[in-house]
Amino acid sequence: MKVVIAGSTGFIGKEVVRQALLHPQITSVVTLSRHDHDLAEDLQTPEIESKLTSVTCSDFKNYPQYVKDEISGADACIWLIGVTPGKLKQYDWDQVRMICYEYALYAADTFAKLPREGNPDPLRFIYVSGCNAERDPAKKPWILGDYCLLRGVQGQVEKQIIERAHLSDGRMQVLVTKSGMVNDPDMGFLKQGLRWFSHAVINIPNIGRTEFVAGLIEQSITGFGKDTLSNAEMVELGKKALEKNEILVAKA
Repeated sequence: MKVVIAGSTGFIGKEVVRQALLHPQITSVVTLSRHDHDLAEDLQTPEIESKLTSVTCSDFKNYPQYVKDEISGADACIWLIGVTPGKLKQYDWDQVRMICYEYALYAADTFAKLPREGNPDPLRFIYVSGCNAERDPAKKPWILGDYCLLRGVQGQVEKQIIERAHLSDGRMQVLVTKSGMVNDPDMGFLKQGLRWFSHAVINIPNIGRTEFVAGLIEQSITGFGKDTLSNAEMVELGKKALEKNEILVAKA
């Protein structure tokens, strides 16, 4: 099985790569990002390295042919590219819209059209969103409203990607995961405090990074029963996946 991981160098992306490389059912992992993906030292073995192809791309609205060649034939794509709330001030609004909206929709359109090498099964496209992303522009949360709605960006990406799956003539399935704050025991004190505040005061649910990623990997392999999964559903899926594949629990 071949999986493409877009946005592989971030907090969640690194764990997705680690678990994908360790998963016995995944034979090929293609990372897609602006920079080469460097493997953790404990993953630098001939067997694991042979599964990894690192692809760099400078323009996520127009893939060069070499990028299309490497991602062709993929069975699944896990899309992690976006702007987190903590980094919103680093970009102007046009950049946020381009990264979160235009990149994702171009990717979905491109993956749906790529050669599947005679594989009749649809490509599985997983869009990692957030629990507060709202598909209805009339509903704006009282806090982080512009991020949660992204003024027709993150929530509208969910809506439009699902529509694209319906119009793909069976070439693509889409899953939207609406996770809360993703935690990890190795996080620093300040980040842990922010996540506690978000959970206790703003009522944003939490999910462990290892179990969240295990759920993503499991869905990319088994397929989707529906097009949207909540944070609670991802917690349950992740726990079951880790029980089934204990090797994924090991930390990098």
